[in-house]
Amino acid sequence: MKRKIITFLILALVVLIFSYPYLFRKLVYFGKIEKIDPNQIPGELITITNSDRNVNAHLLLGKDLSKGLVVLLHGQGGTMYGEARFFKHFYEQGYSALLVEYAGFGLSKDYSPNEFKLYDDSEKIIKYVQNKYSFSKKKTILWGRSLGSGVALELSLRDVSSHLILVTPYTSLTEVAKYKYSRFIPKFLILDKFDNLSKAPEVKLPTLIIGAKLDTLTPSYMANQLSERINGSIYIELVNSDHFHVNENLSFIEWTQIFSFLRKI
Repeated sequence: MKRKIITFLILALVVLIFSYPYLFRKLVYFGKIEKIDPNQIPGELITITNSDRNVNAHLLLGKDLSKGLVVLLHGQGGTMYGEARFFKHFYEQGYSALLVEYAGFGLSKDYSPNEFKLYDDSEKIIKYVQNKYSFSKKKTILWGRSLGSGVALELSLRDVSSHLILVTPYTSLTEVAKYKYSRFIPKFLILDKFDNLSKAPEVKLPTLIIGAKLDTLTPSYMANQLSERINGSIYIELVNSDHFHVNENLSFIEWTQIFSFLRKI
């Protein structure tokens, strides 16, 4: 009987080890099913083909096309349309916006997500819109929030943009997993690394980082570490905000700082 119990426990451990990477991926990519009708939203739904999948994004043209294009890269558990609430402030200043969807999320929920697809799909649809609508990469701003901060940071190294804004970012998904679950999780069990910290010294764009002091998902010390590793970056901390209420806690003062940062374009 004892032998059977030991054998069962060993088998259970083996199954857990081999299944954990895929279970963790499910925790990372859980975008909502999109219930919004794109035809009822101002702007244009853009769909291109990349390999075996469609890539979706929504383009909202601003009042002054010369101001530039803000690429909004959303967080975990959201969809591209959830980022529209941040665009309100950019629209008032004349900017255009590209809301990018990831494989596995929203209108793209039928496609299996992974780190490479998020990078590759986002890069291709940004370049497509830049070419079609004559948006210069010299006036293209990457706004990456939460999960999207990893996408934005990687894209900042791919010569598609002029400025980088990271909102409630993380150092890596491995460190997020260790922070949320256990310090003893082996790195090899995390399939999608999004290793922002190791890439940070490579970032050459003007960079603004926004952390939230009450954040218990991607804690503000991670935002601070990234700021220290990105040469010349500006750091803003929202002392009364948690991870999920950044929009409500960005005051007139913070938005003034954001637009002052962007006037360097």
